[in-house]
Amino acid sequence: MDINRLIHSNNPLLKIAFRVYKVIKSELLNSNEIGNNIKFPHWLEGIILHGNTTVEDNVTIFHQVTCGRGDIYNIVDDAPESKFEGVSEGCVLCIGCKVICNGGTE
Repeated sequence: MDINRLIHSNNPLLKIAFRVYKVIKSELLNSNEIGNNIKFPHWLEGIILHGNTTVEDNVTIFHQVTCGRGDIYNIVDDAPESKFEGVSEGCVLCIGCKVICNGGTE
């Protein structure tokens, strides 16, 4: 049996397992501030948001989107806190979008 038939079968346990799998492949933290009416048309697959990211209202985020900082702060002991601000109201972040800041407080 191929994977497509398995995923789309009528087995309720497989459907639940597939949904959990789609959500786990993302990185959203409790520290993220998420607004109202946020849409994830392709689940949360591959979405990575920096811990300081704020997502305002009415934002659509497609799969494989990364928002965060573009330096190597986690291997430098004295790196400043990230000042990544977030995603403004009404934005649409399309498939594979990368929103990267310079890092630190600049």
